[in-house]
Amino acid sequence: ADEHRAGIVVYGAARTTLRDLYLHDFTGDGVYVYAPTGGHASDLLVERVTASDNTRNGLTFGGQLDGARVTGSVFTGNGAQQVDTEAPSATVNRVTLTHSRLAGPGFALTISGWATEHLSSDWMVEDNQIDGGINVVWSERVVIRRNHGVNAGTSPIRVYRTSRDVTIADNDWTSTQTSAPALGVIAVIGTEGGAPT
Repeated sequence: ADEHRAGIVVYGAARTTLRDLYLHDFTGDGVYVYAPTGGHASDLLVERVTASDNTRNGLTFGGQLDGARVTGSVFTGNGAQQVDTEAPSATVNRVTLTHSRLAGPGFALTISGWATEHLSSDWMVEDNQIDGGINVVWSERVVIRRNHGVNAGTSPIRVYRTSRDVTIADNDWTSTQTSAPALGVIAVIGTEGGAPT
């Protein structure tokens, strides 16, 4: 099946609202948001959206996005990640994720830019239930606070590669990993190109 058969595609649009939707069992993402090269998407509201059991991600920010608010939504059981950023040659900036539930194997949430020169920025992740890990890579000015959940993987929060100004505070996670060496509840891992701060 084609992994690009999403439930909803938002392509280079501004001031878009997705509200009260149930998107399930697509061979791609539940929602895929991106902009063409040289364009951008902005001011997206995702409110009370459920995306579950899709082959890829529940919600994907595909790059060139500036401004999104995700609230009161549920992303569970999707095959790859629940909320993901895929920003080749681009960034995903000014995103707020609140009062939502993410649950799935591996990383439930990835906040990512594109290499050291193109960091995604200004993310607020707060007051969510997140069952699965959070991966922060090539990003700056990220706040992760007042979230809770259970993680069966190796690390609930991984700050990786060149990331800076990442604040992790007042979260409550339980790790159930017992069969392999774990990295800790929070793992900060630098690379030759630059360590997280």
